[in-house]
Amino acid sequence: SSLPQKEEVFEEFENRNYHITFTNYGGAIKKVELKRYKINNQHLFLVHSEKGKGNLGGLSSKILEFDDARVVYSLEKKEKDRVVYVANLGEQLRIRKEYLFSPESYSIQLHLTIENLSSSLQRFTPALIFSTPVQKERLNQRFVALCLANSKLSRIPLFRLVKKGWREDKEFRWVGIERRYFAILLKAFNPSSLPLKIKGVNAYLFPASPEKERILVIEAKTEPFVLPAHQKVMRRFTFYLGPKSYQELSKVDEDFSSVISYGLFSGIGKILLGFLKFFYRIVHNYGVAVVLLALLVNILLQPLSLRGFKAMKDMQRIQPHLARIREEHKDNQQKVLEETRNLLRKHKINPMGGCFPFLLQIPIFIALYQTLLRSLELRGARFILWIKDLSQPDSFPLPFSLPLLGERINLLPILMAIAMGWQQRISTSFHEKREETERYQQGVGMLMPAIFALIFYNMPSGLVLYWLTNTLISIFYQHQVMKK
Repeated sequence: SSLPQKEEVFEEFENRNYHITFTNYGGAIKKVELKRYKINNQHLFLVHSEKGKGNLGGLSSKILEFDDARVVYSLEKKEKDRVVYVANLGEQLRIRKEYLFSPESYSIQLHLTIENLSSSLQRFTPALIFSTPVQKERLNQRFVALCLANSKLSRIPLFRLVKKGWREDKEFRWVGIERRYFAILLKAFNPSSLPLKIKGVNAYLFPASPEKERILVIEAKTEPFVLPAHQKVMRRFTFYLGPKSYQELSKVDEDFSSVISYGLFSGIGKILLGFLKFFYRIVHNYGVAVVLLALLVNILLQPLSLRGFKAMKDMQRIQPHLARIREEHKDNQQKVLEETRNLLRKHKINPMGGCFPFLLQIPIFIALYQTLLRSLELRGARFILWIKDLSQPDSFPLPFSLPLLGERINLLPILMAIAMGWQQRISTSFHEKREETERYQQGVGMLMPAIFALIFYNMPSGLVLYWLTNTLISIFYQHQVMKK
């Protein structure tokens, strides 16, 4: 499909949120830059289409083998809050695209009017196009987000599109492209502002060959335009192009806020995020807010933590008795179990007492992990000294180079591992005589900090900071219990 012969003419548009480049090829949007956000100190483009493919607001129709990127539109109007393009498709149809902008929100309204110029009934079912750039190494960080007609949210990971794209002919309330911190979402309405369904989605990567940077193109099939002779029909389409922030998403459409998900324990995640923002309003530093959040969670969970540490201490206190039972009845496993049960009953110890309080905390840790990993609030947020972005690993500069690591190391995971090792040492230092199995368990326990350091090494520094603070507070509690 060759592009039109007439020269491509660009039109620049700017407001508080966007710097936008329009093209007369298809009367559509070629680039959308978010002015308030940067990526590695570079401009952040949510739309950056290539070679006439993927312009936002473009139309295509598989049935008519029609793609309006090959149609030259005329600029009819350009004002501070609107841009209008028009074009005639032969003597059959006239298409008018009116893009409306609000300085208060990250939205682009597209009023699409199709007029039947002929004297016979016309039926036209276009797909509305939008796209986003994708770097090769970011394939695992992009999703096609789809809200089904029953409000169930579905996510298609990008790597599933690599070979042959993805197509679905179901009905959707809205469709979109989701990045870690940003989203492009689309919803359709009739002129009376009643939502219309999107009738199907076609998603693919362009160009098909794996180049360094490609674009993910979405074609969202609209409900058919049924056009009586010499009549026109208008539809409204709402695009959201901006950060994944509840406040900003719900300003544009309440439906869109469902694109933010903090996983299995989303409800807990939202509460914790609320506290994080509350602390930020007081201290104006998200690093300090993360530390305060860790402190708050530990204060709330203190009764559980203390019970857990006390149960561990009680178990350690009876270790010599357990060792004697194992020695006396080493040839009778049944007797060992029976005597152990009697000993625990006598000292009123629940063998699961040390684990259960910590198991109850797991949902909170998972919710925190999901929340801090995806929180827009931590993006680009500084803490202190070398920690300049809490959404990235902390990257501490070294005066020399290390094999495999180079001239920078992620210091927080190493500090976290040291703190965990110290905690492990406190746990095992309160009874001197150890059997071989206990020494083995201690060895395995000391391996855990190294494993955690590897797991957390490339995690966002905000998350590692939380875990480090949590470990230090746990050490304090543990020390208090063990001293008594």
